[in-house]
Amino acid sequence: MVDDLRVDDTPGEVATALNVTTPTVVKMADRMTAAGLLTRRRDDRDNRLVRLWLTDAGRALRQPVESERQLIEEKVTADLTETERESLLNALAKVHQAASELLSEPVDHGDSAIT
Repeated sequence: MVDDLRVDDTPGEVATALNVTTPTVVKMADRMTAAGLLTRRRDDRDNRLVRLWLTDAGRALRQPVESERQLIEEKVTADLTETERESLLNALAKVHQAASELLSEPVDHGDSAIT
């Protein structure tokens, strides 16, 4: 999911890829900008758009963050066999896909028990 993000996406594109709201991404971008990890620049072709760009310091964190994520994944699945781990990842991928499809559908409260 996060691997699909480019370093020049707009906050809206990042929000869509992460299934979060644009204000959530803007707040994160504010913190990353303050930490020197990100810059914002207007789009060359459409001045209304702002694109997010990782700084050298931000790019330098990609590998350590990915390594830490992999370490955590290995720790939480350490007691699983390789077959169990593959089954878990396949099941989670299906759950993620179904959740993504639900999030992209318009909400119809017509059948809702909530009145």
